[in-house]
Amino acid sequence: MKGETVWLSLNQMADLFQRDKSVISRHVRNVFEERELERGATVADFATVQMEGDRDILTHGGTVSHQAALDKAQAEYEQYRKQMLEEASRVEEHFIDAVQEIKQLEKKRNTRSGRKARKGK
Repeated sequence: MKGETVWLSLNQMADLFQRDKSVISRHVRNVFEERELERGATVADFATVQMEGDRDILTHGGTVSHQAALDKAQAEYEQYRKQMLEEASRVEEHFIDAVQEIKQLEKKRNTRSGRKARKGK
């Protein structure tokens, strides 16, 4: 509550009026479309941020353009993709270790085979 103004989220209004959130959302959208109220004077954009691991996650961010959302998603994906390319997974690490062990065993076997062949001459 601020002064005599009460600020409620869509979920809070749905709880207050015992209606589905989609009903409240449609009603609010119609109020602005019919210009009963001005959006800027009656809507407060706010954001709630929560920590998820070492990243801040925006859980409610008001409004964002479709293109801005796509750009953000693409940037996040590129960051994830680079990280996945740079870091081997545990499975990949085990596979690399196994390949190296096999190469070492083959090298030892070839070295022994070469010695036996020279001894036999």
